[in-house]
Amino acid sequence: MQQGAAPGSTADTRLLASLTSLSPLALGNDAHRLLEAGVDALHIDIGDGHFVPFMTYGLSVAVALADATDAEIEVHLMVDEPEAWIAELTGHRIARVWFHVEATRYPWRVASVIRGAGAEAGLALNPVTPITVLQMLGRSVDAINLLGVDHDFMRGDLLLEGTIERVRDAREILSGTTRLEVDGGVDASNAAGLVRAGADELVVGRAICGRPDWISAVAELRAAAADQSDARTRP
Repeated sequence: MQQGAAPGSTADTRLLASLTSLSPLALGNDAHRLLEAGVDALHIDIGDGHFVPFMTYGLSVAVALADATDAEIEVHLMVDEPEAWIAELTGHRIARVWFHVEATRYPWRVASVIRGAGAEAGLALNPVTPITVLQMLGRSVDAINLLGVDHDFMRGDLLLEGTIERVRDAREILSGTTRLEVDGGVDASNAAGLVRAGADELVVGRAICGRPDWISAVAELRAAAADQSDARTRP
């Protein structure tokens, strides 16, 4: 997986575009538009209607995008029994697969299965899951995804209170090689605080796709993130 600078460095934070808010009728064209607007990668949520109360795209959509573009693609499995979903990704150009710690009793096994499929293994945590679980599991995966919103969408895209503190606590636990991603509720008003707390990657949906000018939206997010990346080294 091609990545930016090492975790915790002062280089540019990576921006990933969430495709969930896009129209399925224009998904291919819009994915290309997001890449042209300057995002670093595409983030595809897979919801099964059980682990989360909604259904999204199937894995075939992620595979099709990976095969049709040069973009870096990551898949976020918001599903029960994630092991059963991973085999379909084998042999395709999927850079990273996220699974939820709340969805499996065997997280080490799931991480191994993902790596066996040729992708990086990422562990995702719902907002109510204690950060202390990372003391046991944080070093067993390549990256950590902290969700900044609840799955029911009742609060819209508002970042949940305490998310920045969760990022800071997670960064203190994680090793220097484990990347830390924040997913949900990210916009230009809070990107700075998330990066300063230790986030390496930001997944953004409507803060880009809900704007009329995607290029300017990406530029605004990068400016906010870069400002706080520099702040990490200030006294």
